[in-house]
Amino acid sequence: MKHNSVTQRLPLPIQHTNPYLKQIDSSKPPPVKFQEIVRDGHATIVGRLKIQTPSGHAFILRRLDTGAISLTTMFRAAFPTANEDHEKQEASWVRATYDLAGTNKGGRERFAGTWVTPEVALELADNYGLSSIIPVLAKAEPDPNVVYRRSTRAQQPTPEQSPAAGKEPGPAPAKKRREASPAPPKPAPAPAAAEPTVPTPPPSTARQTATPPPRRSTRHKSPAPPPSAPLPTRTPRSTRSRKVAATPDSAIKNNALAYELGEGTVDPVAQKLAEEVMEEDIREQKALIARLKQHRAETQARRASAVDEDEEDEEEDEAQVVSPTKPASKRPRDDGELKFNFEEPTEEIGERAIATNRRVSALANMPPERKSLAWGTLAFAIGFGAMNLLPTVQNYLSI
Repeated sequence: MKHNSVTQRLPLPIQHTNPYLKQIDSSKPPPVKFQEIVRDGHATIVGRLKIQTPSGHAFILRRLDTGAISLTTMFRAAFPTANEDHEKQEASWVRATYDLAGTNKGGRERFAGTWVTPEVALELADNYGLSSIIPVLAKAEPDPNVVYRRSTRAQQPTPEQSPAAGKEPGPAPAKKRREASPAPPKPAPAPAAAEPTVPTPPPSTARQTATPPPRRSTRHKSPAPPPSAPLPTRTPRSTRSRKVAATPDSAIKNNALAYELGEGTVDPVAQKLAEEVMEEDIREQKALIARLKQHRAETQARRASAVDEDEEDEEEDEAQVVSPTKPASKRPRDDGELKFNFEEPTEEIGERAIATNRRVSALANMPPERKSLAWGTLAFAIGFGAMNLLPTVQNYLSI
Protein backbone atom coordinates (compact mmCIF):
# COMPACT_ATOMS: atom_id res chain seq x y z
CA MET A 1 0.00 0.00 0.00
CA LYS A 2 1.40 3.38 -0.98
CA HIS A 3 1.25 6.48 1.23
CA ASN A 4 1.16 10.09 0.19
CA SER A 5 4.45 11.42 1.48
CA VAL A 6 6.25 14.67 1.00
CA THR A 7 9.63 12.94 1.33
CA GLN A 8 11.54 13.42 -1.86
CA ARG A 9 13.32 10.44 -3.29
CA LEU A 10 16.97 11.03 -4.05
CA PRO A 11 18.36 9.69 -7.33
CA LEU A 12 19.66 6.17 -7.21
CA PRO A 13 23.47 5.65 -7.43
CA ILE A 14 23.38 4.40 -11.00
CA GLN A 15 27.16 4.76 -11.28
CA HIS A 16 27.43 1.90 -8.74
CA THR A 17 25.14 -0.47 -10.66
CA ASN A 18 26.11 -4.13 -10.58
CA PRO A 19 27.53 -4.92 -14.07
CA TYR A 20 26.74 -8.62 -13.72
CA LEU A 21 22.97 -8.00 -13.72
CA LYS A 22 23.03 -7.47 -17.47
CA GLN A 23 24.57 -10.92 -17.96
CA ILE A 24 21.68 -12.74 -16.28
CA ASP A 25 19.49 -14.64 -18.74
CA SER A 26 15.80 -14.04 -17.98
CA SER A 27 14.98 -17.54 -19.26
CA LYS A 28 17.51 -19.10 -16.85
CA PRO A 29 17.38 -17.08 -13.62
CA PRO A 30 19.47 -18.10 -10.61
CA PRO A 31 17.91 -20.83 -8.46
CA VAL A 32 16.27 -20.06 -5.12
CA LYS A 33 17.57 -22.01 -2.14
CA PHE A 34 15.87 -22.31 1.23
CA GLN A 35 17.35 -22.36 4.71
CA GLU A 36 15.87 -22.65 8.18
CA ILE A 37 17.06 -20.00 10.64
CA VAL A 38 16.59 -20.76 14.35
CA ARG A 39 16.73 -17.82 16.77
CA ASP A 40 15.97 -18.40 20.45
CA GLY A 41 13.89 -21.46 19.66
CA HIS A 42 11.90 -19.82 16.83
CA ALA A 43 12.47 -21.32 13.38
CA THR A 44 11.93 -19.31 10.20
CA ILE A 45 12.44 -20.57 6.65
CA VAL A 46 14.21 -18.04 4.45
CA GLY A 47 14.64 -18.16 0.68
CA ARG A 48 17.87 -16.80 -0.75
CA LEU A 49 18.95 -16.00 -4.28
CA LYS A 50 22.65 -15.59 -5.06
CA ILE A 51 23.80 -12.64 -7.21
CA GLN A 52 27.36 -12.18 -8.44
CA THR A 53 29.05 -8.85 -7.65
CA PRO A 54 32.46 -7.34 -8.56
CA SER A 55 33.79 -8.09 -5.07
CA GLY A 56 32.25 -11.55 -4.72
CA HIS A 57 28.53 -12.22 -4.37
CA ALA A 58 25.42 -11.04 -2.52
CA PHE A 59 22.14 -12.69 -1.44
CA ILE A 60 18.59 -11.39 -1.81
CA LEU A 61 16.48 -12.77 1.06
CA ARG A 62 12.77 -13.47 1.51
CA ARG A 63 10.92 -14.53 4.63
CA LEU A 64 8.53 -17.39 4.02
CA ASP A 65 6.39 -16.70 7.12
CA THR A 66 5.41 -13.16 6.04
CA GLY A 67 6.43 -13.35 2.38
CA ALA A 68 8.42 -10.12 2.75
CA ILE A 69 11.57 -9.46 0.73
CA SER A 70 14.59 -7.68 2.19
CA LEU A 71 14.99 -4.22 0.65
CA THR A 72 18.47 -3.99 2.14
CA THR A 73 19.71 -7.06 0.26
CA MET A 74 18.01 -5.86 -2.94
CA PHE A 75 19.81 -2.51 -2.80
CA ARG A 76 23.18 -4.09 -2.03
CA ALA A 77 22.84 -6.62 -4.84
CA ALA A 78 21.85 -3.88 -7.32
CA PHE A 79 24.41 -1.28 -6.18
CA PRO A 80 27.22 -3.23 -4.48
CA THR A 81 29.73 -0.36 -4.42
CA ALA A 82 27.37 2.35 -3.13
CA ASN A 83 28.02 3.80 0.32
CA GLU A 84 25.77 3.48 3.35
CA ASP A 85 24.33 6.98 2.98
CA HIS A 86 22.65 6.06 -0.31
CA GLU A 87 21.24 2.92 1.31
CA LYS A 88 19.87 4.80 4.32
CA GLN A 89 18.27 7.47 2.14
CA GLU A 90 16.55 4.87 -0.05
CA ALA A 91 15.34 2.90 2.98
CA SER A 92 13.98 6.06 4.61
CA TRP A 93 12.09 7.00 1.46
CA VAL A 94 10.60 3.49 1.14
CA ARG A 95 9.46 3.45 4.80
CA ALA A 96 7.87 6.88 4.38
CA THR A 97 6.23 6.02 1.07
CA TYR A 98 4.94 2.46 1.54
CA ASP A 99 3.13 0.63 4.32
CA LEU A 100 5.52 -2.00 5.70
CA ALA A 101 3.40 -3.19 8.61
CA GLY A 102 3.66 -6.92 9.23
CA THR A 103 6.55 -7.48 6.87
CA ASN A 104 9.11 -7.94 9.62
CA LYS A 105 7.89 -9.50 12.85
CA GLY A 106 8.86 -8.11 16.20
CA GLY A 107 10.67 -9.48 19.18
CA ARG A 108 12.86 -12.54 18.73
CA GLU A 109 11.58 -13.17 15.20
CA ARG A 110 12.61 -9.75 13.92
CA PHE A 111 15.39 -9.67 11.33
CA ALA A 112 17.83 -6.87 10.62
CA GLY A 113 17.30 -4.45 7.74
CA THR A 114 14.23 -3.14 5.92
CA TRP A 115 11.65 -5.61 4.61
CA VAL A 116 8.94 -4.89 2.04
CA THR A 117 5.98 -6.78 0.61
CA PRO A 118 6.39 -8.72 -2.64
CA GLU A 119 4.31 -6.10 -4.47
CA VAL A 120 6.62 -3.27 -3.37
CA ALA A 121 9.65 -5.39 -4.22
CA LEU A 122 8.32 -6.00 -7.73
CA GLU A 123 7.69 -2.27 -8.15
CA LEU A 124 11.21 -1.35 -7.04
CA ALA A 125 12.82 -4.15 -9.04
CA ASP A 126 12.45 -2.18 -12.27
CA ASN A 127 14.44 0.73 -10.82
CA TYR A 128 17.09 -1.60 -9.40
CA GLY A 129 17.53 -3.67 -12.56
CA LEU A 130 16.18 -6.78 -10.82
CA SER A 131 13.03 -7.22 -12.88
CA SER A 132 14.07 -10.72 -14.00
CA ILE A 133 15.11 -11.88 -10.53
CA ILE A 134 12.58 -10.62 -7.96
CA PRO A 135 9.55 -12.36 -9.57
CA VAL A 136 11.33 -15.71 -9.27
CA LEU A 137 12.07 -15.10 -5.58
CA ALA A 138 8.53 -13.85 -4.87
CA LYS A 139 6.92 -16.98 -6.35
CA ALA A 140 9.33 -19.56 -4.93
CA GLU A 141 7.84 -22.02 -2.45
CA PRO A 142 9.72 -24.63 -0.39
CA ASP A 143 9.07 -28.34 -0.63
CA PRO A 144 7.20 -29.47 2.51
CA ASN A 145 8.80 -32.93 2.34
CA VAL A 146 12.37 -31.61 2.46
CA VAL A 147 14.25 -30.85 5.68
CA TYR A 148 16.35 -27.76 4.99
CA ARG A 149 19.71 -26.85 6.48
CA ARG A 150 19.53 -25.01 9.79
CA SER A 151 21.42 -21.93 10.89
CA THR A 152 21.55 -21.03 14.60
CA ARG A 153 23.31 -17.67 14.41
CA ALA A 154 22.25 -15.01 16.86
CA GLN A 155 21.89 -12.34 14.15
CA GLN A 156 21.22 -12.43 10.46
CA PRO A 157 24.59 -12.06 8.72
CA THR A 158 23.42 -10.66 5.39
CA PRO A 159 23.09 -6.97 6.34
CA GLU A 160 26.46 -7.10 8.12
CA GLN A 161 28.49 -8.83 5.40
CA SER A 162 27.35 -6.86 2.37
CA PRO A 163 30.12 -5.07 0.47
CA ALA A 164 28.10 -1.83 0.29
CA ALA A 165 28.71 -0.85 3.88
CA GLY A 166 32.37 -1.83 3.70
CA LYS A 167 33.15 1.07 1.32
CA GLU A 168 31.54 3.93 3.24
CA PRO A 169 33.74 7.04 3.57
CA GLY A 170 32.33 8.24 6.91
CA PRO A 171 34.49 7.53 9.99
CA ALA A 172 31.62 6.67 12.35
CA PRO A 173 30.06 3.92 10.15
CA ALA A 174 33.50 2.47 9.52
CA LYS A 175 33.98 2.13 13.26
CA LYS A 176 30.66 0.31 13.57
CA ARG A 177 31.61 -2.01 10.74
CA ARG A 178 34.93 -2.75 12.40
CA GLU A 179 33.26 -3.59 15.70
CA ALA A 180 30.51 -5.67 14.14
CA SER A 181 32.51 -7.97 11.90
CA PRO A 182 35.37 -9.96 13.45
CA ALA A 183 36.73 -10.94 10.03
CA PRO A 184 39.22 -8.13 9.28
CA PRO A 185 42.19 -8.62 11.63
CA LYS A 186 43.85 -5.32 10.71
CA PRO A 187 44.45 -4.01 14.26
CA ALA A 188 47.30 -6.57 14.42
CA PRO A 189 50.01 -4.10 13.25
CA ALA A 190 49.80 -2.38 16.67
CA PRO A 191 53.08 -3.93 17.90
CA ALA A 192 54.84 -2.62 14.79
CA ALA A 193 53.66 0.90 15.60
CA ALA A 194 55.10 0.57 19.09
CA GLU A 195 58.61 -0.15 17.76
CA PRO A 196 59.71 3.54 17.59
CA THR A 197 59.52 3.64 21.39
CA VAL A 198 62.16 0.91 21.65
CA PRO A 199 65.26 3.19 21.46
CA THR A 200 64.30 4.99 24.70
CA PRO A 201 66.01 3.30 27.68
CA PRO A 202 63.03 2.57 29.98
CA PRO A 203 60.64 1.11 27.39
CA SER A 204 63.38 -0.87 25.70
CA THR A 205 64.33 -2.69 28.88
CA ALA A 206 60.71 -3.40 29.71
CA ARG A 207 60.00 -4.75 26.24
CA GLN A 208 63.15 -6.83 26.14
CA THR A 209 62.22 -8.55 29.37
CA ALA A 210 58.54 -8.86 28.51
CA THR A 211 58.49 -10.18 24.97
CA PRO A 212 61.26 -11.64 22.76
CA PRO A 213 60.19 -10.04 19.41
CA PRO A 214 61.27 -6.47 20.39
CA ARG A 215 64.55 -7.91 21.68
CA ARG A 216 65.17 -9.46 18.26
CA SER A 217 64.37 -6.16 16.58
CA THR A 218 66.93 -4.37 18.76
CA ARG A 219 69.54 -6.99 17.87
CA HIS A 220 68.90 -6.46 14.21
CA LYS A 221 69.19 -2.72 14.61
CA SER A 222 72.33 -2.70 16.78
CA PRO A 223 74.77 -4.19 14.20
CA ALA A 224 73.68 -1.63 11.57
CA PRO A 225 76.00 1.28 12.61
CA PRO A 226 79.37 -0.60 12.69
CA PRO A 227 79.76 -1.14 8.90
CA SER A 228 81.81 1.78 7.58
CA ALA A 229 83.65 2.61 4.38
CA PRO A 230 87.20 1.59 5.49
CA LEU A 231 86.11 -1.90 6.63
CA PRO A 232 85.57 -3.49 3.17
CA THR A 233 88.99 -2.27 1.98
CA ARG A 234 90.91 -3.23 5.15
CA THR A 235 89.46 -6.72 5.53
CA PRO A 236 90.99 -8.47 2.47
CA ARG A 237 94.24 -6.51 2.59
CA SER A 238 94.88 -7.30 6.25
CA THR A 239 95.10 -10.99 5.35
CA ARG A 240 97.77 -10.27 2.78
CA SER A 241 99.72 -8.20 5.29
CA ARG A 242 99.79 -11.24 7.59
CA LYS A 243 101.49 -13.29 4.89
CA VAL A 244 104.15 -10.60 4.46
CA ALA A 245 104.69 -10.43 8.22
CA ALA A 246 106.03 -13.99 8.17
CA THR A 247 109.29 -12.81 6.54
CA PRO A 248 112.17 -12.03 8.90
CA ASP A 249 113.36 -8.83 7.22
CA SER A 250 111.66 -5.74 8.68
CA ALA A 251 112.37 -3.64 5.60
CA ILE A 252 110.68 -6.18 3.36
CA LYS A 253 107.69 -6.16 5.72
CA ASN A 254 107.26 -2.41 5.44
CA ASN A 255 107.73 -2.40 1.68
CA ALA A 256 105.33 -5.31 1.19
CA LEU A 257 102.74 -3.64 3.42
CA ALA A 258 103.03 -0.42 1.48
CA TYR A 259 102.64 -2.36 -1.73
CA GLU A 260 99.61 -4.26 -0.48
CA LEU A 261 97.86 -1.13 0.80
CA GLY A 262 98.44 0.71 -2.43
CA GLU A 263 100.63 3.50 -0.98
CA GLY A 264 102.80 4.84 -3.78
CA THR A 265 104.15 2.87 -6.72
CA VAL A 266 104.74 -0.87 -7.00
CA ASP A 267 107.78 -2.04 -5.01
CA PRO A 268 109.83 -4.66 -6.92
CA VAL A 269 110.96 -6.32 -3.68
CA ALA A 270 107.40 -6.78 -2.50
CA GLN A 271 106.37 -7.99 -5.92
CA LYS A 272 109.18 -10.54 -5.94
CA LEU A 273 108.23 -11.68 -2.45
CA ALA A 274 104.64 -12.13 -3.53
CA GLU A 275 105.78 -14.17 -6.53
CA GLU A 276 107.95 -16.38 -4.31
CA VAL A 277 105.05 -16.98 -1.94
CA MET A 278 102.85 -17.85 -4.87
CA GLU A 279 105.48 -20.22 -6.31
CA GLU A 280 105.88 -21.87 -2.93
CA ASP A 281 102.14 -22.39 -2.72
CA ILE A 282 102.18 -23.89 -6.20
CA ARG A 283 104.98 -26.29 -5.25
CA GLU A 284 103.13 -27.35 -2.13
CA GLN A 285 100.00 -27.97 -4.14
CA LYS A 286 101.92 -30.02 -6.69
CA ALA A 287 103.58 -32.06 -3.94
CA LEU A 288 100.20 -32.67 -2.35
CA ILE A 289 98.75 -33.78 -5.68
CA ALA A 290 101.71 -36.13 -6.23
CA ARG A 291 101.23 -37.68 -2.80
CA LEU A 292 97.55 -38.15 -3.45
CA LYS A 293 98.26 -39.80 -6.80
CA GLN A 294 100.84 -42.12 -5.22
CA HIS A 295 98.46 -43.06 -2.45
CA ARG A 296 95.73 -43.76 -4.97
CA ALA A 297 98.09 -45.91 -7.09
CA GLU A 298 99.12 -47.92 -4.03
CA THR A 299 95.51 -48.43 -3.05
CA GLN A 300 94.62 -49.62 -6.54
CA ALA A 301 97.61 -51.99 -6.57
CA ARG A 302 96.58 -53.50 -3.25
CA ARG A 303 93.06 -53.95 -4.49
CA ALA A 304 94.28 -55.57 -7.71
CA SER A 305 96.53 -58.00 -5.81
CA ALA A 306 93.69 -58.87 -3.48
CA VAL A 307 91.46 -59.58 -6.48
CA ASP A 308 94.16 -61.79 -8.05
CA GLU A 309 94.58 -63.74 -4.84
CA ASP A 310 90.84 -64.28 -4.62
CA GLU A 311 90.74 -65.52 -8.21
CA GLU A 312 93.64 -67.93 -7.58
CA ASP A 313 91.95 -69.26 -4.46
CA GLU A 314 88.79 -69.85 -6.44
CA GLU A 315 90.73 -71.69 -9.17
CA GLU A 316 92.41 -73.90 -6.56
CA ASP A 317 89.08 -74.71 -4.98
CA GLU A 318 87.65 -75.65 -8.37
CA ALA A 319 90.65 -77.88 -9.12
CA GLN A 320 90.25 -79.65 -5.80
CA VAL A 321 86.57 -80.26 -6.46
CA VAL A 322 87.22 -81.75 -9.94
CA SER A 323 90.18 -83.97 -8.95
CA PRO A 324 90.55 -84.30 -5.20
CA THR A 325 93.53 -86.72 -5.48
CA LYS A 326 95.54 -84.26 -7.54
CA PRO A 327 97.84 -82.18 -5.36
CA ALA A 328 97.10 -78.49 -5.37
CA SER A 329 99.55 -76.38 -7.33
CA LYS A 330 101.44 -73.68 -5.54
CA ARG A 331 100.93 -70.02 -6.25
CA PRO A 332 103.03 -68.54 -9.05
CA ARG A 333 104.94 -66.26 -6.72
CA ASP A 334 105.84 -69.22 -4.45
CA ASP A 335 106.88 -71.59 -7.24
CA GLY A 336 110.41 -72.96 -6.83
CA GLU A 337 112.60 -75.62 -8.46
CA LEU A 338 110.86 -78.98 -8.54
CA LYS A 339 112.85 -81.88 -7.03
CA PHE A 340 111.99 -85.59 -7.00
CA ASN A 341 112.86 -87.39 -3.79
CA PHE A 342 112.07 -91.09 -4.21
CA GLU A 343 113.25 -93.60 -1.58
CA GLU A 344 113.55 -97.28 -2.52
CA PRO A 345 112.32 -99.84 0.02
CA THR A 346 115.06 -101.42 2.05
CA GLU A 347 113.19 -104.64 2.93
CA GLU A 348 111.67 -107.20 0.61
CA ILE A 349 107.94 -107.27 0.48
CA GLY A 350 106.38 -110.74 0.87
CA GLU A 351 103.23 -112.12 -0.59
CA ARG A 352 100.20 -110.38 0.49
CA ALA A 353 97.73 -112.53 2.40
CA ILE A 354 94.25 -112.58 0.96
CA ALA A 355 91.52 -112.87 3.49
CA THR A 356 88.88 -115.46 2.59
CA ASN A 357 85.82 -116.96 4.13
CA ARG A 358 86.34 -119.49 6.90
CA ARG A 359 84.06 -122.08 5.26
CA VAL A 360 86.00 -121.90 2.03
CA SER A 361 89.25 -122.36 3.87
CA ALA A 362 87.73 -125.28 5.78
CA LEU A 363 86.90 -127.10 2.53
CA ALA A 364 90.34 -126.49 1.17
CA ASN A 365 91.99 -127.82 4.28
CA MET A 366 89.62 -130.86 4.60
CA PRO A 367 91.34 -134.28 5.00
CA PRO A 368 90.95 -136.95 2.24
CA GLU A 369 88.59 -139.17 4.27
CA ARG A 370 86.13 -136.42 4.72
CA LYS A 371 86.42 -135.43 1.09
CA SER A 372 85.53 -138.98 -0.08
CA LEU A 373 82.63 -139.11 2.36
CA ALA A 374 81.37 -135.80 1.07
CA TRP A 375 81.60 -136.89 -2.54
CA GLY A 376 79.79 -140.17 -1.74
CA THR A 377 77.00 -138.34 0.03
CA LEU A 378 76.67 -135.98 -2.93
CA ALA A 379 76.46 -138.92 -5.39
CA PHE A 380 73.83 -140.68 -3.26
CA ALA A 381 71.75 -137.58 -3.13
CA ILE A 382 71.92 -137.13 -6.90
CA GLY A 383 70.95 -140.78 -7.55
CA PHE A 384 68.06 -140.69 -5.09
CA GLY A 385 66.74 -137.56 -6.68
CA ALA A 386 66.94 -139.05 -10.15
CA MET A 387 65.01 -142.13 -9.04
CA ASN A 388 62.18 -140.04 -7.74
CA LEU A 389 62.18 -137.68 -10.71
CA LEU A 390 62.21 -140.24 -13.59
CA PRO A 391 58.75 -141.79 -12.91
CA THR A 392 57.21 -138.39 -12.77
CA VAL A 393 58.76 -137.45 -16.11
CA GLN A 394 57.56 -140.72 -17.72
CA ASN A 395 54.02 -140.23 -16.54
CA TYR A 396 54.03 -136.70 -17.86
CA LEU A 397 55.34 -137.86 -21.27
CA SER A 398 52.81 -140.69 -21.55
CA ILE A 399 49.94 -138.34 -21.07
